[in-house]
Amino acid sequence: MMKKPLVSIVISTYNRANVLENAVLSALKQSYKNKEIIISDDCSGDHTKEIGQNLAKKYDNVKYFRNATNLKTAGNWKN
Repeated sequence: MMKKPLVSIVISTYNRANVLENAVLSALKQSYKNKEIIISDDCSGDHTKEIGQNLAKKYDNVKYFRNATNLKTAGNWKN
């Protein structure tokens, strides 16, 4: 059987610690199995980093990236 293509779900975030876990869990619940969830943190000043890192440790298909500086929306998407 042919493996389905990998789908990447990118969650761009900035100071949204209060909703990040729910967003990731929602993406994980999608029925398509061959997926990765990429969290792109635009140098948040709240607890986004800790939540993102914990989710990446807990789920093999979740990856967390944090910008060293705030790149704003367009820069965060490009990165």
